[in-house]
Amino acid sequence: MLKEKVYRPDQGWWLLLLRVILANGVMGAVLYYGAGYLDWTSQGFAMRWVWLILWIGLGGTAYAGCLFLFGVRPRHLMGLGVRQGFQARGLRATPK
Repeated sequence: MLKEKVYRPDQGWWLLLLRVILANGVMGAVLYYGAGYLDWTSQGFAMRWVWLILWIGLGGTAYAGCLFLFGVRPRHLMGLGVRQGFQARGLRATPK
């Protein structure tokens, strides 16, 4: 699509991609170093579910928190909000 010039990413997409990649790295590190030390096999069925839900929540919180710290706001990720936010800055939100 880029070669045929059907789609050109707008300004800010590469920065958003970088922020998402960094947030993924932080979330992965939290889950790897945190949950990696837990001995899942010694836990009962109910405790494994509790730990699983806990670590999913912690990973999601780490990801969302990093995106927030990096400056990504929910309006940047919603269709209409993205268009309005980009138009307010004089940027294009749809491909040319």
